[in-house]
Amino acid sequence: MKQQISILIICLFFSCCQNSDQGGYYGKGDIDDDLLGTYTKGYSDMGTNLILEEDGTFINEDYYYSDYIQKGEPSAWITEIKGRFKISSNEIVLYPEVYLTKEIYNDSIVILDSLEYYSSDSTTINTEFIIVRWTGNIYLLSEEASFRYGYRVDNDFVLFADNYNSGSEPRWNGSYFAKRNCKVRYESIDLEQIPMKWRSSFLDSLKQVIVIDVEQEYLYDSTFMCYINRYVLEGGEHRGIREGMTFYGKEDCCVLKIMNTDELTSKGFIELCPYHQNSCKVGDTLISWNKKDNGEYPP
Repeated sequence: MKQQISILIICLFFSCCQNSDQGGYYGKGDIDDDLLGTYTKGYSDMGTNLILEEDGTFINEDYYYSDYIQKGEPSAWITEIKGRFKISSNEIVLYPEVYLTKEIYNDSIVILDSLEYYSSDSTTINTEFIIVRWTGNIYLLSEEASFRYGYRVDNDFVLFADNYNSGSEPRWNGSYFAKRNCKVRYESIDLEQIPMKWRSSFLDSLKQVIVIDVEQEYLYDSTFMCYINRYVLEGGEHRGIREGMTFYGKEDCCVLKIMNTDELTSKGFIELCPYHQNSCKVGDTLISWNKKDNGEYPP
């Protein structure tokens, strides 16, 4: 009898451990209330919402709107991934369980499918995030990489740092999950929250580079159906210049995204207005702060 009880206790112990590993939290006092709520990535009507509920469950909502609506057809679709989440220190981990597809009509929402969650190109979501607090806002940033410009790799920390450096954070849209309550901009961020390998992307002073060469028709852009130039800049890793940073010139269209760096130089493409290749010229000085949109750089 004693042996049976011992086995039962051991089984219960391992069962509890497994449930704990799968995530979720039990009891409202286990986490800060301000972490609960809706985090938005992108625009509110065309982006993704991640909702963290009090009972330890989450909903990841993606919206897709119809360009042309006919009578009897849906005006939009929603895909939802539901599951549980677990908060440990400054990290949040999602455990997806259910995948749903919905159609939206004028006066109703119809569930098309409700399936056990599976990972594929169209359903996979980031599940591990680091909590970053800044200027009254809360950001959930993932270290998972995403492809941009066909070959370059970015992640949430690189994108967030680029916005921070230019003065465009906080803002009401973005490429990462954010719960925004404040518009204050000119405030230094506590880098202790940021993983060590990404801290050098956050600038503590104004940086500038000079265009020293233009590589004509370096790359064909199939989206805009034209060739684009690559710009060689004086200023590289020795001055804190990193891949993913954006630099702004005097002209509206001279906005360069840094794609490659070495010790002394960096190279990048025009991020806006690819048809205006002459907007950046040899000798132009570009700065890391978006002066046009955010005024003078704060000392």
